[in-house]
Amino acid sequence: MSLSQEEITYYDRQLVLNGFGTAAQLKLKNASVAIVGVGGLGCPAALYLAASGVGRIALIDFDTVDVSNLQRQVLYNMQDVGKSKAMLAKLKLEVRNPHISITAIESKLTAENAFDLLMAYDYVLDCSDNFGTRYLINDLCVKTDKTFISGSVFQYQGQVGVFNAPLSDTSRSATYRCLFPSPPHAMDAPSCDQIGVLGAVPGFVGTLMAVETVKVITGIGQALIDKYLVFDQYSMQQNTFSYHRDEAEAKKIKNTPLEDDMYYSNLCSIQSADQGGSFEVDASELRKLIRNQEPLVLVDVRDIREHELLNIGGLSIPLNELRSRYFEIPRDKKVILYCKMGQRSSEALKYLQLNKGYSNVYQLTGGIRAYLNSK
Repeated sequence: MSLSQEEITYYDRQLVLNGFGTAAQLKLKNASVAIVGVGGLGCPAALYLAASGVGRIALIDFDTVDVSNLQRQVLYNMQDVGKSKAMLAKLKLEVRNPHISITAIESKLTAENAFDLLMAYDYVLDCSDNFGTRYLINDLCVKTDKTFISGSVFQYQGQVGVFNAPLSDTSRSATYRCLFPSPPHAMDAPSCDQIGVLGAVPGFVGTLMAVETVKVITGIGQALIDKYLVFDQYSMQQNTFSYHRDEAEAKKIKNTPLEDDMYYSNLCSIQSADQGGSFEVDASELRKLIRNQEPLVLVDVRDIREHELLNIGGLSIPLNELRSRYFEIPRDKKVILYCKMGQRSSEALKYLQLNKGYSNVYQLTGGIRAYLNSK
């Protein structure tokens, strides 16, 4: 396989790089990458990998564009709201670089479909926003000897690493589980929609992920193999941590069947028995309780800044403070927990019931968004 004259012109600024040249560009052309998640991280990562000339790219995302995405998901605009992220990204990247092949996969990555979706690709980028998907990608890549590059963001902070990469002695580098054997507690791992993120931070992380991917594919430079970069854009501080492969853990993953979807879905959740919806109050029911002046206590488990911007009353006890402030919640009145859409209130409900013995707590179905949209 060679480069056409059009490709030589397109990639000119890379081809003239010292230590890069035609050989590295052909490695990119022959490579295939699956990007899981085309959001804040996936947009810049996909943009630069497509522009750099990765031959085949799969964009895996089941979601559609929301207005709240536009602050950081730079491939989309207002006219794209409500449309498929994967399909939009494919169309826009094909216009940017017509010399590569891009596939849009409008599906959620699950334990059931992971093999089918990822097996045809050499490298996997974890641009997801949850620990379940991250551990699923790790386990599949370890089982199938694939390299994956992972990034994550938290407010002003970012993290990037390269995992399970081939080494010169034919062994593999450390896995994500070697660095993080188990995920954090759900209450210690809020998502971006819960605690926010500076828009440019995922852009920076996604770009770094693209750089690391190019380095791994081409062999140029020193990739973040067995190293984990953590930086804070607020303080402009950064650290790189070294770690090593746990071969026993890797062998365990390789020699046992992939866990099911329930396992990965619950990795970062507080485990509880099925509540069957009996501890939920919908928006219309809450409005009725308020109209009838029923004795109840509302508890907002969102971040304090979210509460100050907009709330429907009650106590403000952010989810990450619940373990130290749970005693402020009464046990002698009906307590209704609420958040933006229901995720954090669900975690708070489980914690209070299972760990603190509350039997009088409920959650607002659909959160404050559902309440404000109801009549």
